[in-house]
Amino acid sequence: MKKIIIICILLPVAIVLTGCVSFFNHSCFSVKSISKQRSKENFKNYMDTLVQVMDRYSFKLDEESTYKDMSFSFDGNVFEVSFNNNALDSQDSGSETFTIYYYISENSDFNLDAFTESVNSVSGKKISKEYVEKFLSDPEIKHLPSRYNNLDSKEDSGVAIHKFDFLNFGEDWSLEYVLSTDGEEYLRMWGLTINGTR
Repeated sequence: MKKIIIICILLPVAIVLTGCVSFFNHSCFSVKSISKQRSKENFKNYMDTLVQVMDRYSFKLDEESTYKDMSFSFDGNVFEVSFNNNALDSQDSGSETFTIYYYISENSDFNLDAFTESVNSVSGKKISKEYVEKFLSDPEIKHLPSRYNNLDSKEDSGVAIHKFDFLNFGEDWSLEYVLSTDGEEYLRMWGLTINGTR
């Protein structure tokens, strides 16, 4: 009995001391601090990569796009991509994150090859087409946002279906699906960039 108690006490300590990395695939100690100048260069590189990826799926970069906020469109479907370094004005460096929204028009289906390839070109955590397919086909009850206290309930926001999951223990990445009551439908991936993880 004493051995079981000791193991129960030491296991969480071991997890913390190892930085949670080997146990949870990027978490507690995975965030890298990056200078704002370095992030600017990174964002431009990400943009160049995304232009190539999106071009393979016929999505074209909108003229108003910048290296921090860009939009790709094809046949009424839109990818909106943004990058951010959360350093305050008084700070030189901070964590580097991305957000990708993929909106589809009515009677369209998600191009999950385009979505996963665009995500994987900038994200510190890779996702597969099969993973996203399962996420979309799972019952909503398996991915309720209400499991996370910081998210509003769909009843208050005009949402018909809302699925949400953090993809690791440290909550460094999230995947979201929304179908609004007015028919707007999108996938969203948020998280640390490739260069934003150790």
